[in-house]
Amino acid sequence: MKAYWFSASLPRQDMRLPALDLLRFFAALMVLLYHYTASGAGNTNFPNRYNLIASTELLPGWSNVTHFGFMGVNLFFLISGFIIFASASGRTALDFAVYRWIRLFPTYWVSILFTLAMLWFFLGASLEVSAFEVAANLTMVQPYLGVTHLDPVYWTLLVELHFYILIGLALLTRQLGAYRFWLSLWLISAIGYRLVGQPFFLKYLIAPDYSAYFIAGMALCTLRTERRDPWAWLVLLGSFALACSYLPEQIAFYNFGTSTGLDWLAGSLLLALGFAALTAISLGYWNPANRPWILLLGSLTYPLYLVHHQLGRYLIDAWYGQMPGLVILLLCTALSLLFALLVHLLGDRWIAGACRHVYKHRIRPKFTHRPTPKGPAHGSLPS
Repeated sequence: MKAYWFSASLPRQDMRLPALDLLRFFAALMVLLYHYTASGAGNTNFPNRYNLIASTELLPGWSNVTHFGFMGVNLFFLISGFIIFASASGRTALDFAVYRWIRLFPTYWVSILFTLAMLWFFLGASLEVSAFEVAANLTMVQPYLGVTHLDPVYWTLLVELHFYILIGLALLTRQLGAYRFWLSLWLISAIGYRLVGQPFFLKYLIAPDYSAYFIAGMALCTLRTERRDPWAWLVLLGSFALACSYLPEQIAFYNFGTSTGLDWLAGSLLLALGFAALTAISLGYWNPANRPWILLLGSLTYPLYLVHHQLGRYLIDAWYGQMPGLVILLLCTALSLLFALLVHLLGDRWIAGACRHVYKHRIRPKFTHRPTPKGPAHGSLPS
């Protein structure tokens, strides 16, 4: 019993899962469609500076469906729990921290340069962003420095950082194998916070309204090797119920304060489909053959998420009324994909690739003489 709760075997990480790339890219498209067809006026984190049209005007009627696109972020967090738990297995805390940094920051920094260049192109001298604001945004923890995100989509990265820190602490204290214990404690705490606001400190550790997704993702990851583990299925059901309980507030927040019972039902169904898709991947029921184009889509997901919003919103504002809305949407999506590819090549392929090489062959050997653990072979898996 003690081994079951405190020293369980970790999920294997030696399998390529192309379906995850497809699922992540689909989540990114959901967010893109939300921003391009269902978002409000402004919505660039600078409402007093830059007045953009409401994207709901681009394709009237589309927002009835695409206003659920914000749930692509929820799906990102679910997938992240799965991926990060798998990638942490077999790594040291140092390896995990370094590879997470390499995966996130170079691409993020390039996207910030892109965003600044894009804002300057559209706004010129009216662009009001100080050097301190830019420097603070480079840290990814700008809210703690009292600085606004250059692009509102960056808020999710801070939530991810909190999650990475929790996994890093589990590795540092060698408690990753006790995942059944601390995931159960986390889920119970998240439910308690939802019901009575306790433990109050949970909100300082990680966003309570998104905890269910990380917990469920990790539980699903364990099902790869422990299909009949009743604990995993119970945690999955509890996490799903907790996630659904937050949907009315989330729908209202992203839908101009409106949230109906039908919205909640539709959102819950969409959420169930996301959970079912990741369950099918974990159990091996959905694992398409590895193809270069699938790998490319997975690689584009992170930079596409980072660059699409400001670019598309300003292009929609500039082109609105000059051509059909559907043409504008297709052009904005195509340009977002193109710039995402450029950011991927510069940030992930070149800069991050060089960092990985230096760490693996020059820095890491100085800290350990153990063989390099077999990597997750997931390529673009980390979200």
